[in-house]
Amino acid sequence: MTRQQRFRIATILTIVVVAFVVVPWVSAIVDGLGTYGPTGYEPKDFKRGEIQRRITDPASWTTQHLLNVGLFVLLVVVWIFTVNDGRPGSRSR
Repeated sequence: MTRQQRFRIATILTIVVVAFVVVPWVSAIVDGLGTYGPTGYEPKDFKRGEIQRRITDPASWTTQHLLNVGLFVLLVVVWIFTVNDGRPGSRSR
């Protein structure tokens, strides 16, 4: 496989991963910002604390989270092979 073909595959995979993982995440943040409107200072934000605990607790990870992580790992591996001419131990040019 030529370097140009590997680059095209890596680029297409990047677009797919961004569309599948990043766009819904950004959309959820924008939607959350639109509905967030505290009337005063809230020192204890229980919802934020609950979300932070869920992220750090591996038992609460869903298959969707694992799929997203797997896609990012696959993306990194594809780009490494693209930059290194398809050989894991070779240097990039």
